[in-house]
Amino acid sequence: MRRGALQAAVLVCWMCLPAWTEPAPKPAHPGGIDPDDPPERTFVDDWFIVRLADSDAGWAHITFRREGDRVISGITMRFTFARAGQNIQVDSTEGAVETVAGDPLSFEWTMKLAVTEMRITGTVKNGKVHISSTQFGNTTRQTHDFPAGAKMSWGVMAEQLRRGLAPGTEYDVAVYAPTLRSDGAVKAHVAVGQKEEFQALGRVSEGVKVITTLEVTGDYPLGRLETVDWVDASGHVLKSKTLLPGFGKLEMLRADEATAKAAGSEGAEVFLSTLIPVAKPIDRKAARAITYKLTIADAGGQSPPDIPATAMQTPGPWIRRSMELRVARIDHDELRSVETVRAPEMSAEFLEPNLWINSDDSDIVAMARQAAGGEKRPYAICDRLRRYVTDTISDKNLSVGFATASEVARNRQGDCSEHAVLLAALGRAVGIPSRVVYGIVYVPTFQATDNVFGFHMWVQFFIGEKWVDFDAAQGESDCNPTHIAFTTSSMKDVSMADFAFPLLRIIGQLKLEVLDVQMHQFTATE
Repeated sequence: MRRGALQAAVLVCWMCLPAWTEPAPKPAHPGGIDPDDPPERTFVDDWFIVRLADSDAGWAHITFRREGDRVISGITMRFTFARAGQNIQVDSTEGAVETVAGDPLSFEWTMKLAVTEMRITGTVKNGKVHISSTQFGNTTRQTHDFPAGAKMSWGVMAEQLRRGLAPGTEYDVAVYAPTLRSDGAVKAHVAVGQKEEFQALGRVSEGVKVITTLEVTGDYPLGRLETVDWVDASGHVLKSKTLLPGFGKLEMLRADEATAKAAGSEGAEVFLSTLIPVAKPIDRKAARAITYKLTIADAGGQSPPDIPATAMQTPGPWIRRSMELRVARIDHDELRSVETVRAPEMSAEFLEPNLWINSDDSDIVAMARQAAGGEKRPYAICDRLRRYVTDTISDKNLSVGFATASEVARNRQGDCSEHAVLLAALGRAVGIPSRVVYGIVYVPTFQATDNVFGFHMWVQFFIGEKWVDFDAAQGESDCNPTHIAFTTSSMKDVSMADFAFPLLRIIGQLKLEVLDVQMHQFTATE
């Protein structure tokens, strides 16, 4: 089972970081900083402990400094999360350059998650924002209209300073956050409350309660995300709390540098919170078809996600946030007689190499030929490729971030996502259209938890007239009906965030009920 959408959660963390300031000689504004004329120096240098799911996960460091007519902001973050006992470290940095008046000029963001590294840079000029995204040495570029009046880090802070902390103060800010939405603004509503007590670092403190609500729309809507800050009289954020769907509380606790850097070495276990329990065991081998009832909680006013119809699954309509879904095995006997690949006209992107499924890599091409052997019929080739990947990835661990097919071919390690991208690449290398599927699958026991579904990735090959499921991680060419697909993708022009964001609408929001199981009738030879 894959890592869920922790990458997306990392991005959300940055939007939740406090943006209030250090004390200075001018008491007219919180923190003493004049929003129209900040001092020519580093005027913010704050450290925080990062807590996730009630465990110390790592630290964050926020800086702001003025250089002439520009303000340069930076956020550095390091935290560790545990996946079934294996720790993965995440390092991220985010910076922005803005005018003293708060107009964005440029930005840069990098994240390293295990072996995966991603970098986004951008410039704002003449009403346009030009963005470059780089992963594994490959760069994609896009240009959008910059949302008029949108602010980045310093612009948002300056607005906060102008508005102050008087109870009852409310206002909206249009925020440009390219890691959340690159083609438009994110709406932030700020409401200042009363002074109240709260617990932090083992003691009772007091601060003004400030609630910030983000509304993320666009191609990858997250809905509403609420952050609660407790701010002292000097403008320091003492504690910040955000509820992340599926992962629990994200907390930021103000601390000195040494205390912050000492936090989180053991990692915060968040993976187990993404598991979806069911009431009874399922015989995966014997099940021929299963009917489920899916129920999605109302998270931030979002409508339920679209569930795709595939060769295996038939979704019903959403009725009061619930639907019935039937998943049935595909008849593989009829597929074995298909002699040639009959690909649809729109299949170019499912045959071409891309960043993740780099099927033109020489090692991938050689591996595909070896794995396919002398088989000519598509189904037999796909079955051989699946078996090859199942056997070749001998180090099946959860510590790989999100690798390309060529990296998996060389390292031969990883979890279901690594199995999927390698299998999809091998198919394309021998001319069979492929796409990856992201959904959930049943496991009888995972980390001492029985009868659960967990997030998972597998592959579909186009054979005959349909997309056929193959699961290299679970060792199945005839996939069992506990595979529930939420999305499919060729992985063309897809970043980690693009793939992960839609899943935040599902993680922690889904309840699953098994309504009916139809059993397979085995013959004496099976």
